[in-house]
Amino acid sequence: SILEKDVLLAGQVGISGHLTIHEGAIIYAQSGIGGDVPAGSRMSGSPAFAAGDWLRAITTFPKLPELWKLIRDLKKRVETLERP
Repeated sequence: SILEKDVLLAGQVGISGHLTIHEGAIIYAQSGIGGDVPAGSRMSGSPAFAAGDWLRAITTFPKLPELWKLIRDLKKRVETLERP
């Protein structure tokens, strides 16, 4: 793999294959990189994706059971309203 200028890899980052991490990219801890990383990117997760998206996703995970229940309940209500 090729690490260009000013690349920062935090602890326990894994890079698979022969990839290029372009200039100024930051890869946060315990991330798994499976493809080339564009210049200036901030990546997180395994598999890694944009750090901002990762932060939004990780804060949503604990809410998924409650959200799934809400969706099921709303679906039932809509089905009831659609009956002739």
